Amino acid sequence: MKSQIFLLGLLATIFLACSGDDGEDGAIGPQGIQGEQGPEGPQGETGETGTANVIYSDWIPSGFESPITDINAAFSIPNVEALTDEVKANGFIAVYGRYTSISTTIHPLPKSLYGLRMQHYDFSISDLNQNIVIRISSIDGSDIEIPLYDDYRYIIIPGGIPAAGKMATDYSQMSYEEIVAHFNIPE
Repeated sequence: MKSQIFLLGLLATIFLACSGDDGEDGAIGPQGIQGEQGPEGPQGETGETGTANVIYSDWIPSGFESPITDINAAFSIPNVEALTDEVKANGFIAVYGRYTSISTTIHPLPKSLYGLRMQHYDFSISDLNQNIVIRISSIDGSDIEIPLYDDYRYIIIPGGIPAAGKMATDYSQMSYEEIVAHFNIPE
């Protein structure tokens, strides 16, 4: 019996004295066969409207001839195909004017200027066609003379259905810089 206890104690000591760090890792075995495909999962919730349909123009040179010897003037950006009835009813349409003479300044239209230039800039969408009409008018009744903005750009965001329980983004409260960053629109 003493020899069995001694043998059992010796085996326990050898077993406890060995560690897994003493040997080398074995080679990785071959790839197993592909298992069967499981059943299709349930339909997920509808996500928020993406930004893939955002339409924007390059900067379009001003169509106003200078000097303007009148108190009103207008020019059109013709054939903007994205101006569908659906977009006109439910989308967001913005037009921006850019002044680049001294430093680059971008303003959303409508915009009124006071001081040396008493001018009001606005835009509208023609109901007869897909034109964006940009208008300038004198605030004080004098000739407009030299328009401020060198060029114009439009950004059109088609309307979407807000996700359940979430507010739709109010793009009219965003600055030009915020919209450009939000939709990753190149300058």
